[in-house]
Amino acid sequence: MDRIAYVYFNGLFAGPIIESFEGFTFIYDTNYIMNGTPIGFNYPFTQLKYFSINLFPIFENLVSEGWLLDLQSRIQRIDKKDKFGILLNNGQDLIGAITVRKDKL
Repeated sequence: MDRIAYVYFNGLFAGPIIESFEGFTFIYDTNYIMNGTPIGFNYPFTQLKYFSINLFPIFENLVSEGWLLDLQSRIQRIDKKDKFGILLNNGQDLIGAITVRKDKL
């Protein structure tokens, strides 16, 4: 079963991250390309899908580490190796320009 996260950059919907059996896909929203800025240096605007077997580094680096990861994992009952699951549950409280949500606003 696929899991989807909705990525916002400075409050604007940038695009979805989709986790499937094959890996992870991120694609910019067409409206965001017209009005936004790229979410990172390694992710310039394109209509093509970005694909990775693992969670993209820009998103994996947003996941908590150490004692906070242990706490979130235990309280939310998510395996701490499930970085995407942790990001889905805590992505709306990130520091910085990127927000990751379970639901599209």
